[in-house]
Amino acid sequence: MFLTAYYALVDLGGVRREESVLVHAAAGGVGMAAVQLARHLGAEVFGTASPGKWDTLRASGLDEAHIASSRDLEFEERFLAATGGRGVDVVLDSLAREFVDASLRLLPRGGRFLEMGKTDVREPEKVAADHEGVAYRAFDLWEAGHDRIGEMLGELVALFEAGVLRPLPVATWDVRRAPEAFRFLSQARHVGKVVLTVPAPLDPAGTVLVTGGTGGLGALVARHLVTERGMRHLVLASRRGEQTPGAAELAQELRAAGAEVTLAACDAADRDALKGLLAGIPADRPLTGVVHTAGVLDDGVIGSLTPDLDE
Repeated sequence: MFLTAYYALVDLGGVRREESVLVHAAAGGVGMAAVQLARHLGAEVFGTASPGKWDTLRASGLDEAHIASSRDLEFEERFLAATGGRGVDVVLDSLAREFVDASLRLLPRGGRFLEMGKTDVREPEKVAADHEGVAYRAFDLWEAGHDRIGEMLGELVALFEAGVLRPLPVATWDVRRAPEAFRFLSQARHVGKVVLTVPAPLDPAGTVLVTGGTGGLGALVARHLVTERGMRHLVLASRRGEQTPGAAELAQELRAAGAEVTLAACDAADRDALKGLLAGIPADRPLTGVVHTAGVLDDGVIGSLTPDLDE
């Protein structure tokens, strides 16, 4: 976010003190970064966002005259009025179609139009012919090259260390909920950045408790933990423990694969029994994971099922 904003405003836009900059989608990740950077560079900043996010723009230092909606074209008239018809010097755009046209008209004295969107890229020559003095540039961060990106990172780190820039708000989603995260992002409901997180891997030096560990599902999980995840310490808990048919053979199989296996007779629904089981796990290989596969069957033919049984 900050890299993209920095490359756009500093390298491509050459924003200078007392110039004016319009940042579209100013409550998004790149937009919020661009507002901070433009203000640091001494520019007058205008921003658009959906009305529900205007408090975010106000918190970033923009007053009412410098805020407009990104959902309609009213920002053109609003910002022309705020500038006495002068418009702005630089536009950082991520919108499309008629929003691009309206933004170009906000450069009546010429200026720089920086397009980071991908859905409505224009021909620079055509833009220059229709809007005198406007330098149109669609860009991608990677075109800066590895060396320049490294330099920009160093320059940004210095600004963060000096307290000039502040980290952006981040909404995190477990990667297993990625479809929800992308839906949330596509609906433009986010402020700042949406980040997918990956669950921490199991620590092979720790102990994993598998409840119902001697049953059919539990045995499959135990094998997977040892052969695929490299776990070396398992506690397989079930109501009958070692007395469960096939439990001894399962433990022997897992030990042959290199794991240390404890078969424990423990009802996972018995809080005191479970507390005692957990207390017995050695401190040098602490509990680092629990896989719950225990369950109680209440079989019945379809005709005898009731809502309570279904639950």
